[in-house]
Amino acid sequence: MNKTQIKNLILEFIGEFGGSFIFIFLGLHSVYYNKNTIIRAILVGCSLTIGLLFATNFSKGHLNPTKTTVLYHAGKISLREFLIYLLYQIMGGLLALYIFAKYDAGKKLSELQL
Repeated sequence: MNKTQIKNLILEFIGEFGGSFIFIFLGLHSVYYNKNTIIRAILVGCSLTIGLLFATNFSKGHLNPTKTTVLYHAGKISLREFLIYLLYQIMGGLLALYIFAKYDAGKKLSELQL
Protein backbone atom coordinates (compact mmCIF):
# COMPACT_ATOMS: atom_id res chain seq x y z
CA MET A 1 0.00 0.00 0.00
CA ASN A 2 1.23 3.45 -0.81
CA LYS A 3 0.85 6.57 1.32
CA THR A 4 -2.26 7.76 -0.52
CA GLN A 5 -4.09 4.47 0.07
CA ILE A 6 -3.14 4.49 3.74
CA LYS A 7 -4.31 8.10 4.06
CA ASN A 8 -7.64 7.20 2.41
CA LEU A 9 -8.11 4.25 4.80
CA ILE A 10 -7.50 6.50 7.78
CA LEU A 11 -9.93 9.12 6.47
CA GLU A 12 -12.58 6.46 5.82
CA PHE A 13 -12.08 5.16 9.36
CA ILE A 14 -12.41 8.65 10.83
CA GLY A 15 -15.52 9.36 8.79
CA GLU A 16 -17.46 6.14 9.24
CA PHE A 17 -16.33 5.34 12.79
CA GLY A 18 -16.64 8.90 14.04
CA GLY A 19 -19.90 9.63 12.25
CA SER A 20 -21.49 6.42 13.49
CA PHE A 21 -20.23 7.10 17.01
CA ILE A 22 -21.66 10.64 16.99
CA PHE A 23 -25.01 9.54 15.56
CA ILE A 24 -25.52 6.63 17.98
CA PHE A 25 -24.20 8.47 21.05
CA LEU A 26 -26.29 11.60 20.51
CA GLY A 27 -29.28 9.50 19.48
CA LEU A 28 -29.09 7.52 22.72
CA HIS A 29 -28.93 10.78 24.68
CA SER A 30 -31.96 12.09 22.82
CA VAL A 31 -34.06 9.05 23.64
CA TYR A 32 -32.82 8.45 27.18
CA TYR A 33 -33.01 11.97 28.57
CA ASN A 34 -36.12 13.34 26.85
CA LYS A 35 -39.57 12.02 27.70
CA ASN A 36 -41.41 14.07 25.06
CA THR A 37 -41.66 11.98 21.87
CA ILE A 38 -41.66 14.98 19.54
CA ILE A 39 -38.47 16.34 21.05
CA ARG A 40 -36.96 12.85 20.91
CA ALA A 41 -37.70 12.57 17.20
CA ILE A 42 -36.30 16.02 16.44
CA LEU A 43 -33.13 15.37 18.43
CA VAL A 44 -32.55 11.95 16.83
CA GLY A 45 -32.85 13.63 13.44
CA CYS A 46 -30.38 16.28 14.56
CA SER A 47 -27.96 13.62 15.77
CA LEU A 48 -28.13 11.89 12.38
CA THR A 49 -27.50 15.21 10.65
CA ILE A 50 -24.49 15.98 12.84
CA GLY A 51 -23.09 12.48 12.28
CA LEU A 52 -23.55 12.79 8.52
CA LEU A 53 -21.97 16.25 8.41
CA PHE A 54 -18.97 14.88 10.25
CA ALA A 55 -18.68 11.73 8.16
CA THR A 56 -19.01 13.35 4.74
CA ASN A 57 -15.89 15.41 5.44
CA PHE A 58 -13.85 12.20 5.50
CA SER A 59 -15.74 9.44 3.67
CA LYS A 60 -18.91 8.77 1.72
CA GLY A 61 -20.94 9.07 4.92
CA HIS A 62 -23.05 5.92 4.87
CA LEU A 63 -23.26 5.51 8.68
CA ASN A 64 -25.66 2.62 8.19
CA PRO A 65 -24.64 -1.00 7.62
CA THR A 66 -27.91 -1.62 5.78
CA LYS A 67 -27.24 1.20 3.32
CA THR A 68 -23.68 -0.03 2.86
CA THR A 69 -24.95 -3.57 2.14
CA VAL A 70 -27.45 -2.30 -0.43
CA LEU A 71 -24.79 -0.20 -2.16
CA TYR A 72 -22.48 -3.21 -2.32
CA HIS A 73 -25.14 -5.46 -3.82
CA ALA A 74 -26.04 -2.74 -6.32
CA GLY A 75 -22.39 -2.64 -7.41
CA LYS A 76 -21.83 0.96 -6.26
CA ILE A 77 -18.98 0.09 -3.89
CA SER A 78 -16.31 -2.60 -3.98
CA LEU A 79 -16.01 -5.55 -1.60
CA ARG A 80 -13.05 -3.83 0.07
CA GLU A 81 -15.06 -0.65 0.70
CA PHE A 82 -18.03 -2.70 1.88
CA LEU A 83 -16.01 -4.59 4.48
CA ILE A 84 -14.16 -1.50 5.67
CA TYR A 85 -17.30 0.62 6.02
CA LEU A 86 -19.21 -2.18 7.70
CA LEU A 87 -16.46 -2.80 10.24
CA TYR A 88 -16.00 0.90 11.03
CA GLN A 89 -19.74 1.53 11.38
CA ILE A 90 -20.26 -1.39 13.73
CA MET A 91 -17.20 -0.46 15.82
CA GLY A 92 -18.34 3.18 16.11
CA GLY A 93 -21.86 2.18 17.12
CA LEU A 94 -20.71 -0.36 19.68
CA LEU A 95 -18.26 2.06 21.26
CA ALA A 96 -20.97 4.73 21.50
CA LEU A 97 -23.34 2.26 23.14
CA TYR A 98 -20.67 1.06 25.56
CA ILE A 99 -19.61 4.56 26.61
CA PHE A 100 -23.20 5.71 26.99
CA ALA A 101 -24.22 2.70 29.06
CA LYS A 102 -21.07 2.51 31.16
CA TYR A 103 -20.30 6.12 31.93
CA ASP A 104 -23.19 8.34 30.98
CA ALA A 105 -26.33 6.44 31.87
CA GLY A 106 -24.54 4.75 34.74
CA LYS A 107 -26.38 1.50 34.23
CA LYS A 108 -25.69 -1.87 32.69
CA LEU A 109 -27.00 -2.45 29.18
CA SER A 110 -29.58 -4.90 30.54
CA GLU A 111 -30.95 -2.27 32.92
CA LEU A 112 -31.64 0.39 30.28
CA GLN A 113 -35.37 0.80 29.82
CA LEU A 114 -36.20 3.21 27.06
